[in-house]
Amino acid sequence: MRTTQSARADFEQKVYDRDRKLVQESKGSFVFVRPGRFPWVYDKPVDQLIVGDGERVLDLRSGPQQATVRKLSKALGSTPAALLAGASDVESAFELSDAGRARRLEWLEAKPRDRETGFERIRMGLGSGGIER
Repeated sequence: MRTTQSARADFEQKVYDRDRKLVQESKGSFVFVRPGRFPWVYDKPVDQLIVGDGERVLDLRSGPQQATVRKLSKALGSTPAALLAGASDVESAFELSDAGRARRLEWLEAKPRDRETGFERIRMGLGSGGIER
């Protein structure tokens, strides 16, 4: 994680309720260049563009009339984007642990230290090419 300075990927994000019922599924793509520069694009279920310029984050949800601008540190905080494109203090925002090996990948689990983030954990599958899942 510390040595990766940039990456590009498509993503799939799934949100489950406490009973493990799928309540939302999102798809999109992102590119990041550390620290804090990225476009993060959601294609489904609604169009959304989140852009970081290293200092601020611009969030456009289905059109410019719904744009918000926030400081990068406040906008990313303990979010999945903070792990990928964010600050060097990832370990202060997340509890990181080895989640073992499966499907030919080494898995990393990140749990946010802030309990008000809206998610419980993030799992990333790491291979020879970096983050693969």
